[in-house]
Amino acid sequence: MPALGAYAGGLNVCDPAFASVFGRTPTALLMARGKLHPAPAARLIGDG
Repeated sequence: MPALGAYAGGLNVCDPAFASVFGRTPTALLMARGKLHPAPAARLIGDG
């Protein structure tokens, strides 16, 4: 799995920087057991 978390310099998906690019906070996709599961920003804990 690629290192894309906060410790690797990544941004939280709830950060306002994403909304300025996409027009809103994007939905994150989580991979588990070979499937993608949507995780809407409203259900994520964010500090942004």
